[in-house]
Amino acid sequence: MRTRSLGFVAALVSCLSFASAANASSVIFSDFGSGNTSNGSYGYTVDPGFSPAMLFTSSNAAAVSQIDLGLSYNTGINGATVTLLADNAGALGASLGSWSVSSFPQWPSSGNTVTTISGISGVNLAAGGSYFLQVTQPDSLSDEVWNGNSTGATGTVFTGGVYGTDSLSAFDVLGSSVAATPLPSTWLMLLSGFVGLGFLAYRGTKKNAAALAAA
Repeated sequence: MRTRSLGFVAALVSCLSFASAANASSVIFSDFGSGNTSNGSYGYTVDPGFSPAMLFTSSNAAAVSQIDLGLSYNTGINGATVTLLADNAGALGASLGSWSVSSFPQWPSSGNTVTTISGISGVNLAAGGSYFLQVTQPDSLSDEVWNGNSTGATGTVFTGGVYGTDSLSAFDVLGSSVAATPLPSTWLMLLSGFVGLGFLAYRGTKKNAAALAAA
């Protein structure tokens, strides 16, 4: 009985572990400080001439579900557009998704207010892949500020039509891990587990039948 119980538990744990790996929540990238704080007294201007974009690397294969940014309002329209783009050999590539955001706190801000884009679907990032997050404001009479990070993170920054290495703006990208296609050995292990469960169940039924006949 003990052997049968251990076999059942082992097979069950194996199956559950495989299922949970496909749905684990993860931080794809973040340069926010504790409590999603940013530097509300410093940042990159967002207007038609300066549409800052930050290059980041995806920590794992994941489906994006949420993006948070430290944004502040300066003048004109209190709103902007956030776009996630592919990295085309170190330059802005194709758009993977775009979202309108608004209602930012007045700049300079405390750096504690975060603009959140949630409910994102259909955007998958590759493990170790590079991507750009860009904020744009097309209105010539308006400008916002994309707050700097408060952790000292630096990287490739695009602003004013120029690429360079500088302090990154504050943002994070969140999502759910995407499990890789199981290898044949993984399917074999799962199949073996289910076959083992069936065999143990058969043995248990046979033993019970034999015990009843002896009685």
